[in-house]
Amino acid sequence: MSFSVSQWCISRQRSWGVPIPAFYDAATGEVLLNEVTMKHFEDCVAEHGSDCWWQLSVEELLPAEYQDGREWVRGYDTLDVWFDSGTSWFAALQPRLFTDVSARDIDPQLAVTSSLCVEGSDQHRGWFQSSLLTSVAANGRAPYERILSHGFVLDEDGRKMSKSIGNVMDPAVVINGGPNKKKEPAYGADVIRVWAASTDYTRDVVIGPTTLAAASSTLRKVGAARAVDHRVLLARLCSIYCAVDILLTMRGPCYSYATQHGSH
Repeated sequence: MSFSVSQWCISRQRSWGVPIPAFYDAATGEVLLNEVTMKHFEDCVAEHGSDCWWQLSVEELLPAEYQDGREWVRGYDTLDVWFDSGTSWFAALQPRLFTDVSARDIDPQLAVTSSLCVEGSDQHRGWFQSSLLTSVAANGRAPYERILSHGFVLDEDGRKMSKSIGNVMDPAVVINGGPNKKKEPAYGADVIRVWAASTDYTRDVVIGPTTLAAASSTLRKVGAARAVDHRVLLARLCSIYCAVDILLTMRGPCYSYATQHGSH
């Protein structure tokens, strides 16, 4: 699939983001971006952080061999954020990256393959794809064995959660209740667990007062049934212990037979 994708323009014209460390000849517009300039920029980032591209002078950003009198200007394009997130597999799946080994000294192909990648259903053209493209380009293989995509949580009118609309369900309020306990009762964490367990995560799911009340009702019914089951089990255990006590007090032919043949 990745071989049929059209070309990906990874440059963006934003005032924030990870810079593309390209220089341009002030007179001709010739581009300067190669392994030598990248290595020097990596050293600058290691010492000053990625914002050094905006903070240091062009002379400080250029390797010594390119300070030859030509006037170079820095580029202001940034990397597409999907390229940023799409290369996260290198850090997340790289077993040696968190040691004292520099990232540039690590072979990308040493990154392990994730058994499962989980994201929302909107990421089929997003993170799933950008991770796949960058990993195939660097390693010739996908960074994951399989993916799992889930739906979104909507309110009971089918609208996405939005602070501006005011329809966001705060889990803390659901658990502990709001200022108005009649309107926002304290359901406890188990009600959220029941709601989550009863939904189909592959589709968009709804939550609101009605669905929470239904989940609370289900939890009460389960609790009542569980209490009955406990009483029945305790009664049966009691009858078993009583029978054993009788056999132990008899210690006659019945006791001998029970102990010798009880497992049969």
